[in-house]
Amino acid sequence: MIAGFAAHLALERLGVDAFEGYPYLAFAMWKQKGEVLPPKSAHRAALIARQKIVARLARECGLAADIPRTLDHADAAVLAITARLSARHGGTLFFASPEQGRFLLALDSRERTAVEEASVLDRA
Repeated sequence: MIAGFAAHLALERLGVDAFEGYPYLAFAMWKQKGEVLPPKSAHRAALIARQKIVARLARECGLAADIPRTLDHADAAVLAITARLSARHGGTLFFASPEQGRFLLALDSRERTAVEEASVLDRA
């Protein structure tokens, strides 16, 4: 985790746009009804569930992806694959907070429609 924060800061200092992502949220948003998502503390079950989701998502976008061997690999894979899928079928939602950082969230078509239909946040 510390290496991730250091890499994020280094990229920002180089002038590269860097965003934070939440793999668990990506898995939760992109899993299908009936697919389970055990917490990472359930190690083996968590990895198997994430492998299945990554494999399905890879097939959906026509990628021949290796099976993630660790939870960290599965996290990286879901962020990359959902970014590709969102470019084809959904969109991305960007939001920033001076205190919390910059975030990019990959949306599927259903979620994109929901975002488009939602009103702009009330500033009152």
